[in-house]
Amino acid sequence: MKLLYLYDPEACQQVYFYNYTVLLRDSLSLKSVQWIVKNECATSFRGKIKIWMVLHILWLFFCLLNKAQGTRAYGFYASLLPFTACGIALLVYDLVLVALFLSDTSKTGTEGDIIKYIDDYGGKVGSINKTNVDKPFASFFLPDVETGVDTSWISLLFAYASCRGIVQWVINFWIVVDNYYQGLSINRKLNAKKDGDGGRSSVLSL
Repeated sequence: MKLLYLYDPEACQQVYFYNYTVLLRDSLSLKSVQWIVKNECATSFRGKIKIWMVLHILWLFFCLLNKAQGTRAYGFYASLLPFTACGIALLVYDLVLVALFLSDTSKTGTEGDIIKYIDDYGGKVGSINKTNVDKPFASFFLPDVETGVDTSWISLLFAYASCRGIVQWVINFWIVVDNYYQGLSINRKLNAKKDGDGGRSSVLSL
């Protein structure tokens, strides 16, 4: 998980080495010491999280601002609209992240696939090969290599983490809509009452 999304050697300013070994179907092994020189997957993920955090901070700000308006109708609706817009933006952004993580699932099924994906994604992987067979490092990614441990759950876990708030967002929007129409109804009744009082005052003055 750290290798795929969380470890950016340029941002961390530290390089970690991995001893990667796979077994061939003929019981021979391929061994390699590897290190990530550049990881665009982690850089991209860090950028996505920054956008996610900004949207949440804006959403919370407009939520508190809306709460502080009390019975002031114009202030209530003026803060409710950007609050709802932030909620919609967050929901759409979460769905986009779910789609991106699900697309990664088919490309990151094993440790070898993860390393190849990082290298193909615009990153750079260094390696020192030590094998007991005369095969290049590219053989790690050929069909004659055992699949190894399934790591597709990593992208699935991140996809689940992105979509788990969808039910809460639906409830949130339902509450917002309910509050909007309830407030609108109360505002209309207050305006009607003011108009009625104005009419009686004018009759009495005559």
